[in-house]
Amino acid sequence: MVPPLAEDYFGNALLIGDVTIKAGELVLEGGIGKTASEMNKMISSYSEDNIKSHYESWVRSPKLLSIGSLVNSNVLATSSSLSFDFYGNDFGWGKPVAV
Repeated sequence: MVPPLAEDYFGNALLIGDVTIKAGELVLEGGIGKTASEMNKMISSYSEDNIKSHYESWVRSPKLLSIGSLVNSNVLATSSSLSFDFYGNDFGWGKPVAV
């Protein structure tokens, strides 16, 4: 980000993007690769200015996502944390066997 977040920043920031694929497309026309490609296109469509605009809009009129809004919907949520050490963390259950 420009400017970068402060070193003492603590919290999450997220921007929701939608990708819609019909079951037939997912199963018959390219499978999971087509889904990944569509997700990549959506993620790539965000620019610094676009993200800043979403943030400024939210600051003017905050809206919180409630878990209830996702109930009974066909939603698959994905996330990424490139800096999270999946294999090196131990939450008291021992190191993961597989991730």
